[in-house]
Amino acid sequence: AKSALLTPDAVKFGSLVDIQSKDEQVTDEMEEEIVRFSTQLAKNDSTVDTANDVTMLLEVVDELENTGDHCLSLVEMAAQKRQFAASFSAEADEELENMIIQVDELLHATVELLHLDADLEARRKLHRTAEELIEKVRASHQASRDQHASRMSEAAAASKDEPATVPGSKAMRSSLLFLEMLSALRYIAEFMWSVQQAYGRRHPDVAK
Repeated sequence: AKSALLTPDAVKFGSLVDIQSKDEQVTDEMEEEIVRFSTQLAKNDSTVDTANDVTMLLEVVDELENTGDHCLSLVEMAAQKRQFAASFSAEADEELENMIIQVDELLHATVELLHLDADLEARRKLHRTAEELIEKVRASHQASRDQHASRMSEAAAASKDEPATVPGSKAMRSSLLFLEMLSALRYIAEFMWSVQQAYGRRHPDVAK
């Protein structure tokens, strides 16, 4: 998804969509298997620790599956952008890239946190970093939406041939794609933060 958004000209979207679709299908199958495994584990071991592990695992798996769905959506949006020759302003491209970088950092911090061999202080640092990043993503998303609304208003006032607010116009299609991409990235960030919170509930020392 990241390559589709940042370097679309170098991407073969047909192949990438197929790969992403297969990855998403694998994620769905893994979720089903893990749910079955966790259910069986809970039946065989009724200790509090096991119950807490199962709860965290189910929460994490659900958010990872949601993340896979939205990564596929981003690839499909990028393919639509190329198909309809839609374009974003330089400011919008910069805002989108900035948000991609923030979400990517949050995703990597979350994956690293789930590596149980990391020491406590390292995991605390990853959790603090994730908390800072989710706030940055939320702020970036809101700022980009506000700035985009201003750009659209200015474009609508200045355009004579194809107002940016006309449904079905190229400008409107580009506008909607930009907003949908921002929203998908925000959702992925929120899913990762939910994973961080689930981990923190299971390991309270990490969230201190």
